Amino acid sequence: MTDFTKAIELNPNLEEAYSSRGAARYLLKEYKGAVVDLNKTIELKPANANAYQGRGGARASLEDYAGGIADYAKAIELSPKWAELSITADLSN
Repeated sequence: MTDFTKAIELNPNLEEAYSSRGAARYLLKEYKGAVVDLNKTIELKPANANAYQGRGGARASLEDYAGGIADYAKAIELSPKWAELSITADLSN
């Protein structure tokens, strides 16, 4: 996490650093921080389907289900692979 923060300090427009730090925060269950970083990722690169997918998961974890669904829908719109991955995940449960 420290490396991502340092990268952001050196280049505040480095979308990949926000995205990676957001993913790390999500894995650490720091959902609010993940949403903040993924918001910045989307601001810098609006067509980043992965950021919408990650933010959707963080929002859902914060019980913002409407926001999570909206983000998942946007991820699928930008990259239909997310629909296929969601169906596969549902079938494996």
